[in-house]
Amino acid sequence: MIRIESIRQRFARWAWLARAVFLAAACIAAFALFSREGANIVKALALIQPYHAALAFVLSIGHIFASYLAWRVIIAWHDPQLTGGNTARVFFLGQIGKYLPGGIWPFLASAEFGRDAGLKSRTTMVSLVLALLINLGSGGILCAIALPQALLQLPVGPLWLLAAIAATAILLHPAFIRKITGVAGIDLTPASGKMFGAGILSVITWLFAGLHLIILARGMGMDFHAIDLILFAAIYAFAWIAGFVFMIAPAGLGAREAAMIALLATQMPLAEATAIALLSRLLMTLADFTLAGATLALTRNRAAR
Repeated sequence: MIRIESIRQRFARWAWLARAVFLAAACIAAFALFSREGANIVKALALIQPYHAALAFVLSIGHIFASYLAWRVIIAWHDPQLTGGNTARVFFLGQIGKYLPGGIWPFLASAEFGRDAGLKSRTTMVSLVLALLINLGSGGILCAIALPQALLQLPVGPLWLLAAIAATAILLHPAFIRKITGVAGIDLTPASGKMFGAGILSVITWLFAGLHLIILARGMGMDFHAIDLILFAAIYAFAWIAGFVFMIAPAGLGAREAAMIALLATQMPLAEATAIALLSRLLMTLADFTLAGATLALTRNRAAR
């Protein structure tokens, strides 16, 4: 028993170094994502008004922050005493792990930061899986409502992806969620009201993302309005789900852009669609690291204690 405690103390002594390496690696990986597309991103930035780019960036932050709130509804059900600073570290610092190759890093990083808040690793991971399922389900509903006509304009109808969305919606059934939490050995199934609240917040995340696409389009001189919000939210959701399915790529790189360009091209010229997809990726990445950096700065003293 004494030996186990000694191992834990040694691990805790070096944990700060592991976390520093993780944060540095995520920053380097994110920079590498754009190194190949640097020239195209510069061209895309030249097409848009600075005001619209700044507004789209603010909406990108809103998109990610709403995702955090949806997850917080779930984790707060397990432990209502968790502070905002603790949950922010778990979510925002963990999320930048998605820029590393492989889809497991956000879960592992969040589990590690969750230990500071007294959360068991499996509790953090299961809560993130539930939030992910809700996100996929709400995005799938938006796609089913708004995208049939746009999908018919594509050369090949991605029926496999629509089938995956339908399967995800089935997996959101409370009985399946209870099964997941039961296998993990924890009680993390929120009441139906909490699940509904998390679902509403998840829909809001897609609306933020859709509005950010509209603002980018308007910044390039195209005439889109609030009435197009559901369509653009569904386009972003579809592209995000495509990136998730191709999870081996860092943050769905390539698959998300390909799907977004294909759908945006049904609404605008291909050149503008490509520029918007690149700018969207850039702004969402900047938003991820802005929130992670702000969280790291604002909660640094608390984490040290």
